[in-house]
Order: sequence, then C-alpha cells, then structure tokens
Amino acid sequence: MIKTCLVSKAFPLTPILQKECEKFVQLVKSAKSILISSTLTSDGDSIGGQLGLYDLISTLRNSSEGIWMVDQSPVPARYSFLKGSEKIFSIEDWRSSKKNISFDLGITCDGGI
Repeated sequence: MIKTCLVSKAFPLTPILQKECEKFVQLVKSAKSILISSTLTSDGDSIGGQLGLYDLISTLRNSSEGIWMVDQSPVPARYSFLKGSEKIFSIEDWRSSKKNISFDLGITCDGGI
C-alpha cells in the first residue's frame, strides 16, 4: 500500500487515487524496460517532469537500470544545468548508440501548452 506523503493534507489520497497509485507502482515495478519521453519540443516543464519521474521510478524500483529517457530533440542548453539532464538522449543520439531495446512501458511527460 502506498503511504500518504507530506502533501497529503493538501492533496489527500482518496480510495480511487490510492488504487491508481498502486496500479502505477505495480506497472513500473513489473516493467523490464521503461521509456520516459516528452512532446516534440521539450520545454523546462516536460524535461523537469521527465527527470522527476525518472527519480521516482528509480526509487520505487531501487535501481535506475532499464529506465531510459529519449526525446525528439536534444535538451536545450538553457536546461542543461538540471541534475540528470545528461541522461536524456535525443532520438538521433539514441539511434547512433545502437541500443536495441524493446520497451515494456512508455510514459510521455507534457508540461502543458
């Protein structure tokens, strides 16, 4: 069972939300390989979302093994200071790395339009 977090007073986990969180945890724990991506034009919100999700999933799995972040374009220079941004592949870099991975789970982060 997922325990309520520090923000639970402002955002309580209702029974329905609790169930959805448990489904999410089960999905990320059972997937052998996970792709975290963003929309075609990555902005700070979507990149931040990817990095946060990468850390959350890594924590839930006790490992970052099998978790990959790949975007259509490279991380814009203005966001390269973000911790972990160097782990985000552009699609060109991904293809040239010759990684041959089939993903069990794909998640797209979008910071909004």
